[in-house]
Amino acid sequence: MQVYLSDELYDIVKSQGLSASGLLQDAVRAHCERQEKIRAAREYVQEMYAELGPPTAEESEWAETKAREIIASLRAGTEAVAARQASLSED
Repeated sequence: MQVYLSDELYDIVKSQGLSASGLLQDAVRAHCERQEKIRAAREYVQEMYAELGPPTAEESEWAETKAREIIASLRAGTEAVAARQASLSED
């Protein structure tokens, strides 16, 4: 199998001493695992719909609010980690 990396990506991989093959394997594995989790979640939701029926408008609103809160929390955590890494690299 052949895989094309742009010159820019190739330079980044090499400058960081990374293995393009290893990165590709990790990325494909992570993608496949993510797709399997999505499939399983959809199957679970279909089972819940069959058992309980669709959510009410109030339940959907609650879930959307919780999802937004989780996303905001994850973003804040990611930003905090990035800031910490930046401050460590300055030292």
